[in-house]
Amino acid sequence: MKNGLIWNEQGFLHPFLLFLTAFFLLLLTSGSLLLQTKVQSTDLLFEQYKLEQAASITFKTVEKHYLPNLNADDDKTFKIHNKALEANITITEEEQHILVRYEIKTDENLESIIYYKKYPS
Repeated sequence: MKNGLIWNEQGFLHPFLLFLTAFFLLLLTSGSLLLQTKVQSTDLLFEQYKLEQAASITFKTVEKHYLPNLNADDDKTFKIHNKALEANITITEEEQHILVRYEIKTDENLESIIYYKKYPS
């Protein structure tokens, strides 16, 4: 005896059952893709936040400790390294301003971010 809810009188599956199955699979795959996209965007947002914090820490460190104590004969290349960031700083003195090149890399970032900032002499 055949089940009348699943099979029709010719022995085939009912079209509404196929439609419900396809709709369920479509909802399942689109939901998982949406969740995967949200997870990736959240990871990128955290990485951007880490880079901005690392840049802020580096800028404040250079402005408070390195620029006021800058002498003409000192080495103009500095390195800041801790658990959260790695920064290479190059200071170039020009006539009217000081140009500082920041190369900042976080622990998870594959590429370093390069900033240039001018300070008055």
